[in-house]
Amino acid sequence: MERLLKFIDSRPGVAIFTALLMLLATYARDFVDSRLDTRMSPVVQELSAIKEEIIRMREEQRSILKLIEIQERRVTRLEGR
Repeated sequence: MERLLKFIDSRPGVAIFTALLMLLATYARDFVDSRLDTRMSPVVQELSAIKEEIIRMREEQRSILKLIEIQERRVTRLEGR
C-alpha cells in the first residue's frame, strides 16, 4: 500500500487519474444506491401498507374483544338475577 501511495505521489498524472477514478467510483456508488432506493420503494410501500392493515385489524380485534367482554358481563348479571 505504501509503495502504491509513493507511486501515485511521484507522478502527477497518476494522482489526477486516481482522484478522478475515486470520484467516478463515488458517483457510481451513489447512482447504484439511488437506483436501489427507487426499486425498493414499491416494496417498502407495500410493507408499510401491510403494517397499517395489521394495526387496523388489531384495533378491530380489541374492539370485538371489548364487546365480547361487555356481553359476558351482561350474561353473568342476567344469570345472577
